[in-house]
Amino acid sequence: MSTRLPFRGWVYRAALTMLVLTGAFVVATFSSSQSSAEPEDRTPRAPLAPVVDRPVESPTPLPNAVAAQVHSAPAGRTIAHGPNMTVDEFTLNEPATLKGGNAPVRAVARLTITGDFPTRSLDPTVLVDDKPVGRGIAAVDERSISVALTDFPSVRSGSVVKYRYGSGPATTVGQLTLGGK
Repeated sequence: MSTRLPFRGWVYRAALTMLVLTGAFVVATFSSSQSSAEPEDRTPRAPLAPVVDRPVESPTPLPNAVAAQVHSAPAGRTIAHGPNMTVDEFTLNEPATLKGGNAPVRAVARLTITGDFPTRSLDPTVLVDDKPVGRGIAAVDERSISVALTDFPSVRSGSVVKYRYGSGPATTVGQLTLGGK
């Protein structure tokens, strides 16, 4: 008696073997694609951002109507100046409350810093004596930024003006001197 299978038996066995191998290949491929999301993944990751040892202070935002006037109002009476900067006082179209709970104000001081201020994802924060006073509003030509000084009676000779982007290092503009140019 011969142990040879008839032709049909051989074809069925080959088809069954191919089916098992294909199934094993699909399972192996699927399980390897799932393993990249598992915790034991050894893929190198980008380093974490450095921890900032000081909190980034954020100035109180201005009402939109005031911010628009800070940007577009004509130059007012100069109350202080410094290298590449001027503080002028101008009158708002309508009284506005600049800080929560304070009485509405009619006049606002504007600090304008001249320089090169290309558009970035963050507006620069302006600091006077290392305290944030507001976000700089860039001019259309990107040659200056302006910020409202909500506490302008405290502007004094010798105040140091700086600006920074986000939590980055501050760039010193210079010291203020009271009076016009």
